[in-house]
Amino acid sequence: MTIDHPVRRVLARVCSDTTMSRVVDPIFADMRWEDGRATFRGCVSLAKALVVHGITSVPGWCAAVWMDDAYAMPKAAGFVMAIALLASVPLLAPPLSHVPSRRIMSPVTLAAVLLPQALALTLPASLLVAIPLALRRVRVSGRLIRRTLLLSIAVAAANVAVVVYAVPDANQSFREAVARALPANARVNLSRGPMETYLSELRRQIDDLERTQGGEASGRRLEYTYQLRLAIIAAAIPLGLAGLVVSVPRSGRRRALLGVGILVAYWALMAYEERVVKALIDRGGFLPEYLCAWTPNAVLLIAASATLASSRSMNRPLSTFRGA
Repeated sequence: MTIDHPVRRVLARVCSDTTMSRVVDPIFADMRWEDGRATFRGCVSLAKALVVHGITSVPGWCAAVWMDDAYAMPKAAGFVMAIALLASVPLLAPPLSHVPSRRIMSPVTLAAVLLPQALALTLPASLLVAIPLALRRVRVSGRLIRRTLLLSIAVAAANVAVVVYAVPDANQSFREAVARALPANARVNLSRGPMETYLSELRRQIDDLERTQGGEASGRRLEYTYQLRLAIIAAAIPLGLAGLVVSVPRSGRRRALLGVGILVAYWALMAYEERVVKALIDRGGFLPEYLCAWTPNAVLLIAASATLASSRSMNRPLSTFRGA
């Protein structure tokens, strides 16, 4: 019987009750009436119907994302932008206060040049604060988990533009401006370093060093930098899940302490793995040094996923998780 077909069972887990009743089940009923079983032709028709349904449902889905759960998602997006900018201020203050900005460039231009490097760190970290703030009066559900993951992916996509394109040019502009303010006899080499090089060019340099005799150690250092930049981009996803862990019902003080604790542990692990990488490059080891860049993300992702899966709010009937 088509009602027990594996395709329908899979769709029942990922589609909403409305989609099942209006699109999936009628087509399976037609297949059962015409052919007595699910056929390839019927599955193709089902796929076309689901595509059309998905396209026509986009406006309604966007409206639901905007309004559902007391506007939780737009609030979270707004908090991400605001917190990322506010958290950038402490990172910008030291160079702005110590660099003779009048001799280099105006303070506003200098802050704009330094901002991308700060945003590369504060954008993903802001999710750990923004999500609990937006969901403080909302019960965490499967729907909110999916939408929070989409928000985290959007933040990661924004960080691609920052880390891959903005940071290299901004860092190089800052180095060139500082060099112009130095005496002629104190000028330094202004060729782009690993953090000022685009990822495609950095990948080419790594490949060249791996083929060069005696360049293995330098290649491993560049490989770690390359992977670290990718890991910083992807950090939005585990940090977004960690924000959901903080959002699980508890007192405001416990939420704040848990969020601070997770962030401190995450950055401490990032700092520790840099020391491990140096040892691996110098002496070698059983763990490839480039994997160390992903260790904090992997640890946080596993811990946050396990905590969400075991929380009481996640142990509800499957039907409560359906819906866009």
